Amino acid sequence: MCAPATLADVTVYMTKYDMLGEVNEGAKNLTELLVNVPFLSRLFMILNVEDFDDQGSSAVARLLQKCRTLSQLKLRFDRSSATDTTLLLLVGVLPGLSYLKEVELSFSGVESQIKDHGTIALLQSLRSLRQLRMLSINLSNCFSLTDATGIEISLLLNHLQGLSSLRLYIEQVELKEATLLQLSKSLSGLKQLKDFLLNLNKFSISSSLINFRAIDLSEDIYCCFIQDLSSASLSEITLCFADSPDFGNRAAKCFADLLRSQPLLEKICLLIRQTAVTDEGLIEIASGLSNVPKLKDLHLSLGGLKISDESVKRLNQSLLTLENLYSMNLDISFCKDVTDQAGATFAELLRVRTNINKVSLSYLGTSIRNQARDNLRKVSTERHFEEFRI
Repeated sequence: MCAPATLADVTVYMTKYDMLGEVNEGAKNLTELLVNVPFLSRLFMILNVEDFDDQGSSAVARLLQKCRTLSQLKLRFDRSSATDTTLLLLVGVLPGLSYLKEVELSFSGVESQIKDHGTIALLQSLRSLRQLRMLSINLSNCFSLTDATGIEISLLLNHLQGLSSLRLYIEQVELKEATLLQLSKSLSGLKQLKDFLLNLNKFSISSSLINFRAIDLSEDIYCCFIQDLSSASLSEITLCFADSPDFGNRAAKCFADLLRSQPLLEKICLLIRQTAVTDEGLIEIASGLSNVPKLKDLHLSLGGLKISDESVKRLNQSLLTLENLYSMNLDISFCKDVTDQAGATFAELLRVRTNINKVSLSYLGTSIRNQARDNLRKVSTERHFEEFRI
């Protein structure tokens, strides 16, 4: 079996056993199949198999050595048996892939097998990729990583000033606040950034990893992360601070100020359920939303916040000004002080703002009762939504 010489785009899903044989043997066979493809430009390998180990990684590294024309590379080792050896094998080949513009590397769930030695070397190897524009790194649940890896991420960002898309997933990694501040400052240098995702959900900051505590950071850290994005020119942003007890109204105001500096935003995802945000903070966020006229897609997760009809009304008033809003996903579950009055404002919003065609509204555990719910359902019969879930 041979690969066609004109092949440019390859996606590989490795299962425990497949047509190429046992997963590590399969990686070897795949390498032999693809090494003679001269102009491969995109390679996406999903290696989320526990049996995939350093033996298979060695075969992947040999394949990459032959793929000098790659512009897009996605490697997912989630829940595999990859170790630092896997990372060091990649270190040996990544600097030679000078045409790379998009890189996604995911080691989520590899846990204690990935250590600072390997991640630092891997991150350093990415510094030479001067054409890189999109970078996604997932080190979530790699429990053995420390501040050394966090600092190296900061240094990498200082070298990749041309990034337009950055996605960082580092849940359950033990980092000190000083390291997070350094990482935050590195973001301020990314002037070309348009798409940013940061998942700080369930960081473990100098606390017992066994307890899986939610984020235990000062509000200053959240504010710094948000403020340091203001120099970018974002079209999309996703921030996850869910279950973070110190994310409060001051951080919410910083987010509102960020929105005021980003008139080109088209997609916003803000997850702040079970935080310390109250009416004051949501009113600030609502005010900020009125300053993003190009917004098309909005996802707000506000579940469990101590908010009331007052701030929800202000939110709806801001949404009424967004003539380009197409998709709205709003979760106010278990906001007990939200009542039928808020339900009525949602119904009015959806009647007036006919550009909204995808709606998801979650209000379980609120004080929105049957009549208001009926009014919302009535709206769905009056209009022909592309999607409507309540």
